[in-house]
Amino acid sequence: MVSTLYQLISYLEKLQNSDGSFDSLSSPNPSFAGKNYSYTTICSTAYIAYVLSLVTDSEEAQLIQKKAVEFLIKNKSPSQTWNYWSKDSPEYEKLPYPDDADDTFASLIALHSYDPDSISGKSLATIVNGLTAIEKTVGGPYYTWYTSSEDPVWKDID
Repeated sequence: MVSTLYQLISYLEKLQNSDGSFDSLSSPNPSFAGKNYSYTTICSTAYIAYVLSLVTDSEEAQLIQKKAVEFLIKNKSPSQTWNYWSKDSPEYEKLPYPDDADDTFASLIALHSYDPDSISGKSLATIVNGLTAIEKTVGGPYYTWYTSSEDPVWKDID
């Protein structure tokens, strides 16, 4: 089992992009038959960074995590939120989305798992203000998208 874990870490190292990100695979077909698409998004990188925080005895895992966290920090908005797309991806301009809650909180968990002190009290206040701004009702549930638009396309719930 331990050998398999370290093989997977080595595999992750090969998959990691030079900017610290990991690609997301997408397909219009649930079985991934036919044409598939690869995008640079935030969530995949955040999930991997968090999981690697659980592997404390591997320098290789820690290095992959460090690069992933640096990528996440680079993609953080001033409002302490994250977008679905990497800021450097072509889709960030071609298919613009507002920042969203799932990418934001996956990134926050990854950052906190890497360095709990990386999220200051001032940042937490901004995060809570942003979260209350997207409440459907007090205490949740929460809308996915950080936007004041009333367009129903931005009113799905996370």
